[in-house]
Amino acid sequence: MVINSAELSAPRLDKALQTLARSAEMGHIEARSTCGRLFEAFRYPSPIPRDVEICWLLDASKQGSSTAQERLHALDRKIFEHAIEESQFGYRIVCPKLVEALNKQSQSAMESKNPFEVLFGRIHCFASTGDTKYLLGLSNVPKSVYNLVNCLGETPLLVACRHGHATTAAFFLERGSDPRILTNDGVSALHFLSAFDDTHIPKLATLLLAHGAELDRVSGSALIYKEMFDSLFGVVEGTPLLWAVAARNACATKVLVDKGANPFKRKQNPSGTHVPGLEISPIGWGAMFHQHQLLEILLSSAKTHTQHLNLQKLLNSSFTRSHNSLTTTLNIAIDSNPGLRFREYLIHGKDIAQITVKCIQLLLKHGATPISRDSQRRDDHPIMIACLSGNVATLEYLWSYKNGSLRPTPKLWSIAFQHVIFHRHRPIFDFLIEHRGDIASDRAIDEEAIRNCFAVTNDQHFVMMSLKLIAKPTSKDLSSDYADLFEFAITTGQLEAAELLFQNGSIHLTRRFSNSTIIGNIILVSSKFPNMEQKVAFVLSLIRDKNELFWNVSYLDECGLTALQAIVFSSTNGGRMNGGVFSIILQHFNDPQYLNSQMKGATHQRYTGFTALHLAVECGNANAVTMLLHNAAVNTNLLTSHGLSPADICVAHEREYTRRAKFRQHSSAANHERQNNLEILRDLISHRGRISKFFDILQLPKQEYHEVENTVTRIQDVFSAGMVFH
Repeated sequence: MVINSAELSAPRLDKALQTLARSAEMGHIEARSTCGRLFEAFRYPSPIPRDVEICWLLDASKQGSSTAQERLHALDRKIFEHAIEESQFGYRIVCPKLVEALNKQSQSAMESKNPFEVLFGRIHCFASTGDTKYLLGLSNVPKSVYNLVNCLGETPLLVACRHGHATTAAFFLERGSDPRILTNDGVSALHFLSAFDDTHIPKLATLLLAHGAELDRVSGSALIYKEMFDSLFGVVEGTPLLWAVAARNACATKVLVDKGANPFKRKQNPSGTHVPGLEISPIGWGAMFHQHQLLEILLSSAKTHTQHLNLQKLLNSSFTRSHNSLTTTLNIAIDSNPGLRFREYLIHGKDIAQITVKCIQLLLKHGATPISRDSQRRDDHPIMIACLSGNVATLEYLWSYKNGSLRPTPKLWSIAFQHVIFHRHRPIFDFLIEHRGDIASDRAIDEEAIRNCFAVTNDQHFVMMSLKLIAKPTSKDLSSDYADLFEFAITTGQLEAAELLFQNGSIHLTRRFSNSTIIGNIILVSSKFPNMEQKVAFVLSLIRDKNELFWNVSYLDECGLTALQAIVFSSTNGGRMNGGVFSIILQHFNDPQYLNSQMKGATHQRYTGFTALHLAVECGNANAVTMLLHNAAVNTNLLTSHGLSPADICVAHEREYTRRAKFRQHSSAANHERQNNLEILRDLISHRGRISKFFDILQLPKQEYHEVENTVTRIQDVFSAGMVFH
């Protein structure tokens, strides 16, 4: 997974390679096959002794790893060739499941008393071992025997071909074996042309075609031949040329192209059907894995001017790469296939970025068009594809192509920018930031890009670098009012970015958005977002003058609310009060002038004269009431413009609950509200809160303080008796 990732930093790579080495020591076949190759590709000293690695490679080669076979051949050719001679089967294709299935059938044939079945089993067996001497000893064998198939549908000829036995394959052709007979999966003998040594490939191709082999026969899914992670055969459905390209065999690719094989031929599902799988041509496969040498061979098939025009047309024709995606060969090459990067590192090593650019240049040279006129999808834009690939070298090349003719619009740049953040492509992100000035300016687009960055990542590299879109790194003044961006940074928890915006920008914390200041807006959403305590504390720490952040943060019935009043009343605005935020605001404004401030307004207005305590009682915010009452500086008996103390508000609420109960039965929610109101009243009275407006009507004893339960009982008795007051 680490090697497949776009951001292959040195520490991560070092850890990944060390883990790979430990896996190899524990016997993991894929690790043993690739360990030495990857250490070499990334130019790291291998911790594995060479003799140990050769033993690993020999064992992995026998199990069918093509990577191990190639590595063993490169390190010690003699050992490799000796091992092939000893095995008698060759190393071209080794599939344990396949061998097991065929061994069972061969054993059954050998044990049969039917001479014909015995002959059938022996011919297939010696076809796999390449024992031509035994086969030459057979006489008077009917031609039909050489076309009998095993349980996989393989003729003796095909068995000989997939094991790479050239002499044996030629023998079967001379005896009448038909190369047009397909396996159960639609595979022909010609599909295994890459299994032969390069010296035999031209002759075998000529022989197979001369005996009727179909040059562009498309195979089905032949996964029986693809048991290993790096198998060369059965990888994809397609023509013999596609199989040759997938096997990375330049010799077989050139021979088939010279014979007239179509580099654009691919399997196509019936119209209207969606079948999972990869529908791709030989040239598409070469582009996908950036096989530069193979692409040159495939593109060289065009000789005349007419052929060149036809090649250009085909290069720019969309074709299906998967069941629901259309693309072109050039776009495939631009896409660096993050999911396949491990395989590409095995092929190209650390030169993968440069190889990708080389393939793109080659396709453009032969007429590939970067932007198709028929395509209206933004995902098809080469810059977008390059950004998603994570390959900076590709992006740099395309950005400068023909004096910047491929550079995106600001909107497309913004979309690419967001995708890059999501996929954590740091080098691509930095490139887009540094080259934003190369395309048309658009402040709205840039601000939106920053907002998206704040919203989708906590990676401070992305967050802080994104601010370069609105100010150069050396600038100490953003020269514009970015208060809305500042507020968004706080809401999303990007406090470091918010601090930079505040210090260097023109941020006015008293500026109003939808009739609220920044602190008012944050209070309003404090119950909906996480970690709001930290965010509110941050805003409060920005300015020493408390008055600037305290007064008129929002409005209620045209009366200005203080920060304390706004937070205690927030529970009536669609959410519960955030107790942590309230505690921070209460601690910050812990002076009598703030705690007991009353709302200003006309006498007839409902909330004129309300304090934070009045509002907390009004909306049934028991938590806020308790926290306020535990502060000795809070005056529990201030009166509103209508002469109401906080306790009076509770009494008025109880009267209303009693009146409603006479007409309809209370719901559980209403009963809960009533009990909550009574608990608030008890809390107020226990903290010497007095009933002012309704004192005489309730006929309470003339004393400054009252016993809690007696007072509550008296109120309930008065209302139950039906007494009315205004």
